Amino acid sequence: YLVGSLNLSGPTGQDIFLTKFHPQTGIKWMKLLHGNATDKPYHLSAMGNGLLLLSNSNSSGGNTNLIISKLDTSANEIQSAEIAFGDAAYPTDIVEKSGAYYVSGYLFNGQTIGFLFKIDTGLSNIEWTIRLDNPAGCELQELVLDDTLLRAYGWTGSGSNGSLLVFESDTNG
Repeated sequence: YLVGSLNLSGPTGQDIFLTKFHPQTGIKWMKLLHGNATDKPYHLSAMGNGLLLLSNSNSSGGNTNLIISKLDTSANEIQSAEIAFGDAAYPTDIVEKSGAYYVSGYLFNGQTIGFLFKIDTGLSNIEWTIRLDNPAGCELQELVLDDTLLRAYGWTGSGSNGSLLVFESDTNG
């Protein structure tokens, strides 16, 4: 699968496209997923149960919200949740473990703030949220999960003053 964004909807901004490839014949299908705003995909996971899990942002009217969508293997939406943090939200990774999804990313309100949260697979209940405020900025990019430990990799600082950040938590936040 390949996910990206194109500016096809004119004044309303970018739309998400999802493409499925066949190993021998190339493109199997391509589908546009769009709403009334600027939609940007950040992460796509093929889950073991045959579902696709897409995390993206949706910008409209000065607000940028995070969206998590469950899709079938033909990119038809099964379920989605839009989450407003009050700041522009950009999801960078999403993983599934033991009946929950763990999401990393960053918020932006003039400063970059890393975040992690755990949401149930029904996409209806955020169980916990962690914000990593740092005056130099913080962005979480990649999640690694084992049985009990959640490890998030990212950066803090900027330019040549930036540093690798490794944040660890148990799966209960």
